[in-house]
This record gives sequence, C-alpha cells and structure tokens, in this order.
Amino acid sequence: MCVKVTHDKKCETCGKTISSVVTERPCYKAREKDGYFGCCGIIDRIDVSDPGECDECEEKRKAKEA
Repeated sequence: MCVKVTHDKKCETCGKTISSVVTERPCYKAREKDGYFGCCGIIDRIDVSDPGECDECEEKRKAKEA
C-alpha cells in the first residue's frame, strides 16, 4: 500500500494555511515494478497539521505586546 502524506501548517489565530507539503511514498511492490515513482493503486492518505502563526497575526501580536 502506497502512502500519501499531506502536511499542513495552519495559523492558530486566523486559520489561514501557512504552508502545505505533499509527500508520496510508494510501497515495496510499486518500487519493484515501476521504480521510486511507481504506485500500486492502493493509497493510504495521512493528513498532518501543525499549529503556527502567519506573518500578519505575528505582527499584530507584537504590536499589542509593545
């Protein structure tokens, strides 16, 4: 089973997506058949998100603290 990981970094304050990275990892059968970029057709999707702070919200927070 091949794996597709979507890693999003979202702002804790406004919910805006700061960055998004998609990584695909082929399984052993797919690599054996088509090389590293192969796919067996069965994909397990994993969604990961990390909290962060966008530039706009960071500037607003720093202005309030000052």
